[in-house]
Amino acid sequence: MAKIKIAIDAGHGSKTAGKRTPPFTQAVDIDKDGKIDVKKGESYHEHYANVGIASLLYHKLKANGYDVIKTGWDDDNAKNDDDTPLSNRQQTIKKNKCDYSVSIHFNAYGSGAAYNSVAGVCIYIHSQYPKESRHLAEYVLQELRKGTSQQNRGIHSDNLAMCNCKTMNTKASILCEIAFMTNEREAQKLMANSDFWEECATEIAKGIERYCNCNNKEEVNSKGVYTLTHTVVAGDTLSKLAKTYNTTVDKLVKLNKLKDPNKISVGQKLILMKYKLYTVKQGDTLSKISQQYLGSAKRYPEIMELNMLADTLIHAEQILKIPVD
Repeated sequence: MAKIKIAIDAGHGSKTAGKRTPPFTQAVDIDKDGKIDVKKGESYHEHYANVGIASLLYHKLKANGYDVIKTGWDDDNAKNDDDTPLSNRQQTIKKNKCDYSVSIHFNAYGSGAAYNSVAGVCIYIHSQYPKESRHLAEYVLQELRKGTSQQNRGIHSDNLAMCNCKTMNTKASILCEIAFMTNEREAQKLMANSDFWEECATEIAKGIERYCNCNNKEEVNSKGVYTLTHTVVAGDTLSKLAKTYNTTVDKLVKLNKLKDPNKISVGQKLILMKYKLYTVKQGDTLSKISQQYLGSAKRYPEIMELNMLADTLIHAEQILKIPVD
């Protein structure tokens, strides 16, 4: 059987205009070797950190048996990479018949000249041609949330070239915005930190591995209701599934009309959850969305739970799952 082929893209290039932090407020030793890599007052290029994570991810996926190609970078030296046009990157992925692609980036907010408080991790999928991207993004984001504490900004949709499954002929393509390079903490403590690169590469690899080996299937009916099902394998229990999919045993019992929660069998098809999708608009709040779709503003914690949100902050173009009773 042919190996699964994955493209790892490192966004931008070594000398791309902008795409770097504001001046650092302290000196930073990225790889903890006792030598200062970024002096106080210097800016750090986004591409350098992108390649740092991309290279580690590349080797982890290769070690897990995947066929992996590179776009936007060619080796561990991030300081000599041209800014390859997006169309060229897309064609490389299509020509190599990649099943999936992951583009690594760091986000920015404002003019880029000064630091601000906007922070967090999010994943983008294409707004028109996502194919299976949202499902892959969910697995990867679940893993990224397990590491260093960051605000979960969720999954967003946009017309981004490196997420366009139709043009690249991929099954799923995601763009990971690992942190904000315009946030002082995230720039100096995360972006310019080889330990954080290692952590993120490990988490993204785990998310991809889980997605590629999952026994789940997502179906949508004519009313826009999604049903996520799971085919039971050896070792599965309701409590294990409830923890993995951020639900409860009671909900699983109710959804599947089970008489005994301790009795599930290999090959059995279980409903994990039912939901509709909602794309957040400017001015939305969780209470307002809850009132509109769940009939009560007070039910917003159910939306938070389903989307693994630690707080009530949501963002325009963020895709939310809305529970269906």
